[in-house]
Amino acid sequence: IRDVTYASPHGGEVPAYLAEPAEDPAGVGILMTPGMPEKRHQYTDPISRFACAGATAMVVDAPWARTDDRGGDTAMTFTPRDADEQVQLVVDLRRAVDVLLDAGVERIGFDAISYGAGIGAILAGVEDRIDAYALLSGGPGPVDFFVSENGNALYPLTSKSPEEQQVWIEAMEPVEPEHFVGDAIAPILFVAGREDVQITPDEVE
Repeated sequence: IRDVTYASPHGGEVPAYLAEPAEDPAGVGILMTPGMPEKRHQYTDPISRFACAGATAMVVDAPWARTDDRGGDTAMTFTPRDADEQVQLVVDLRRAVDVLLDAGVERIGFDAISYGAGIGAILAGVEDRIDAYALLSGGPGPVDFFVSENGNALYPLTSKSPEEQQVWIEAMEPVEPEHFVGDAIAPILFVAGREDVQITPDEVE
């Protein structure tokens, strides 16, 4: 496993782990990004398992994971910065595809859970070089997660004023995963926990 960085088109360096098979590479790349508020060091086990199976696996940190001041229940700021970082993460993952192709892989799969799966749903709609997706417990998007069906803010969005809540919703709504996944051309495996109370099977559907 190598600790690598590459340039982000949105500025700065993207930190990632790249796990390569010790022998007999299968020509397959697996791309991952963590759920929220997880970071890449929590994904050394899955990328190691992929590498042991012959794949070149890569896990990319989200922009919010690249600072020391974000964490807790969620890494969201509930400002328009969240939308900018969501777009940046999708762009950074498209660059990660370039990194995997440069490493010699011929086919690429994307695998993620929760927030990472939501990002994968966006990626599936805009990136045609990934051959298959496995999206685990990824819902329609952060707005759906932090705003109830009757339009009321949920914790911790409730820490913001009504005006700030509306500004955040207006910034995030255009980049919700549900707006992009329908444009996907690659096959997608959706996985939902039958008793998951955070991202329910209905939300996944």
